Amino acid sequence: MDTILINGTVETMAGKAASAIAIKNGRIAYVGSDEEALKHKGDGTKVYDLSGRLALPGFTDTHIHTLHTGESMNRLDLRGVKSVEEIIEKGKEYVLQKDLKPGEWIVAFGFNQNIFDDAKLPSKEGLDEISTQNPIICYRICFHIAVVNSKAIEIAGISSDAKVSGGTLDLNENGELTGVLRENALELAHAAIPSMSIADAEGILASATQAMAESGITAVHSDDLSYISYEGLSEAVANAMARDELKVRIYEQCQCPSLSALEGLAALGLNSGAGSERFSAVCVKILADGSLGASTAYMLEPYSDDLSNTGIPIYEEGDLKELVKASHNAGFAVACHCIGDGALEMFLNAVEEAMCENPQPIVHRVVHCQVGNQQQYQRMASLNMAADIQPPFTATDSAIANIRLGDARTDDSYNWKSLLQHGVKLGGGSDSPVESFSPIWGIYCAVSRKNGAGGPSWLAGQCLSVYEAVSLYTVGAANIANAAYTSGTLETGKYADIVVLDTNIFQASEDGLRDAKPVMTIMGGSITYSNGDIA
Repeated sequence: MDTILINGTVETMAGKAASAIAIKNGRIAYVGSDEEALKHKGDGTKVYDLSGRLALPGFTDTHIHTLHTGESMNRLDLRGVKSVEEIIEKGKEYVLQKDLKPGEWIVAFGFNQNIFDDAKLPSKEGLDEISTQNPIICYRICFHIAVVNSKAIEIAGISSDAKVSGGTLDLNENGELTGVLRENALELAHAAIPSMSIADAEGILASATQAMAESGITAVHSDDLSYISYEGLSEAVANAMARDELKVRIYEQCQCPSLSALEGLAALGLNSGAGSERFSAVCVKILADGSLGASTAYMLEPYSDDLSNTGIPIYEEGDLKELVKASHNAGFAVACHCIGDGALEMFLNAVEEAMCENPQPIVHRVVHCQVGNQQQYQRMASLNMAADIQPPFTATDSAIANIRLGDARTDDSYNWKSLLQHGVKLGGGSDSPVESFSPIWGIYCAVSRKNGAGGPSWLAGQCLSVYEAVSLYTVGAANIANAAYTSGTLETGKYADIVVLDTNIFQASEDGLRDAKPVMTIMGGSITYSNGDIA
């Protein structure tokens, strides 16, 4: 036996009480009592005394952007800024600190105009105050809106008469570009930004996955292919693994905006599940609409605060059906970004048609699933679909949901409890770098539905139990990835992916739950993080 954990409070998430886990060759060899576990001890076995601490299956984030998260650690961070003036001030400081060369891109992210006093978006003129020598792209917190400066417009060759399917460019009263790009219009700027190198990706994987391991994460469902090709990512992952610098399993959500992109994935011999234990394709990723904060999520009815706007559908319904059907027939589960109920309706229609024509045991998933209604949730259950939810969104979106949606639609939105009651499979993610990737924070948000400052629970009837919330990041995550035979619970034969916490969160107060911390993370039998408290 390689490793034995004893004297713990082991929550297997499979209905079995235990205090010990024995590990051999990266898999769980025994779960049960200390006495029986220690019978497996050999000369080289390492034994760790958990001193009563809680051990759980390692956490899985079911929707994250790993490369983007790592890259954002070194970008201009605008989260929490309260005005355009503060963006400009921070931008000027960034330019001085980085000593940038003319023509070098400045990438900023994280502003939220909804917390500005005037709620106005930045403009190209404002960003020009930061630099006229460097192209700048400044992303809203949701990454569905970006603002570019005049240099970026020049380098990218963006014109005021450009037409983009599934996207818009804002113009002022004189018909000139304001610098604001929405949805697919962002691609006009992206085409001019240098792509990520394999070497850069390796370094980001190392730093980002180490930080994730410190949060108790052992696996991620990651959307990265807007930065790098699948082949390039595979090479970067292999190189990071060779140096033992990849600290989580990566289930790749292969961004697939078109039939030609799907053909490219198929040419690589990919479908859902293709790959290795450490890196595999889990699904294709499609974006059907935008975000609530940007008012680009596609709605069945107009926004309550803007009756002229129903958001931006990225696809015509027929085109979405064709792409979903082709993915389904190719053996790919589809993860479709749907925040508005209009986008959700289109995706449900597409899945229903694909399933009717070619029934398969594929679990298609709705990423975010924020705005919907009970009839749509029932349809999801009948189609054996999953919802890939982000509990931290309740802490941030509660401030704007009623304004954007009105009371009636809000009551049916972010309905995690209702989804479970309807029989929809649920997985929990963060959408990092949009939100913190800490699963403990996600669990706290799912249980309390409060923001970081406390206050009353938002839509309190939708609060989950601690067990249900933990399941989002363990059992549920495995189920929606068709990986229940290898992960999600602590059972013999499954991956030895384990997190040990300093607090028994099943017995803790809400504050105790929020403040709980991992003290050890194990992935595939190897310790990926330890704070040194367990010996």
